[in-house]
Formats: sequence, C-alpha cells, structure tokens
Amino acid sequence: MNCWTASTTIEFSRHFSRLLDFVENGEEVMIVQRGKTVAQLVRAPSGKKPVLGDLEGTVVFHKGWDRPWTEEKTDAFWEGH
Repeated sequence: MNCWTASTTIEFSRHFSRLLDFVENGEEVMIVQRGKTVAQLVRAPSGKKPVLGDLEGTVVFHKGWDRPWTEEKTDAFWEGH
C-alpha cells in the first residue's frame, strides 16, 4: 500500500478528485499542514458487518504514540489548536 502526501491544504483542494481516485484504489492520503500531518484520508468501509479479526495487520502504531503529552500540547488540544 502506498501513501500519498498532500503537502498543503491548497494542494489538497486543487487535486481532491485525483486524491479520491487514489483512496478508492486502496491508497492512503496524508494531509499535512505546516509540516505536520493533520489528517489521513482512507477508503470507507465496504458496508459489510465487521468480523472479529477483520482489521488484523491494518493498525500501525508509530514510534512515540504512547508518549505523554506536555502540558502545553494538552492545553493547545483543549483550546482547539
């Protein structure tokens, strides 16, 4: 599976239909703002009922995902930044 990156929100909106084509074909699109990934566009579930174990191998934990937030980051989160 490839991962495509839209480096700005302007680029994302300019190429939206093309990016949707990538997603429809099983690719992931990362939306980056000010150098940080802010969103991930992935294909919607097919609508079938989930079966225990369906997502096995699809969840990725990035290094440091469990690192505690600083007080500043926590405050920024609650303030909507």
